[in-house]
Amino acid sequence: MTAVEFVPELPGSRRGGRPVANAGFAAALRERPGEWAVWPKPITTETMRVYRRSIPRGILRAFHGGGFEAAVREGRLYVRYVGGAQ
Repeated sequence: MTAVEFVPELPGSRRGGRPVANAGFAAALRERPGEWAVWPKPITTETMRVYRRSIPRGILRAFHGGGFEAAVREGRLYVRYVGGAQ
């Protein structure tokens, strides 16, 4: 019989992006409403398309509460905060 490995708690999930890294970016955007910013890390074209739809809907945890817009131009993801419920 194979040994069973028990753990004290479940490791954090990566679902929904990287909340810690994205939280700093989202906070910076909230401090400068209306200004577009380039996504801070390299991401694939497919991830850009997903984020372009997910950020305005607040699906990524750092962007909950809405008020964000996202657009893809010339192979880069741009995001801005335009206000909304927090």
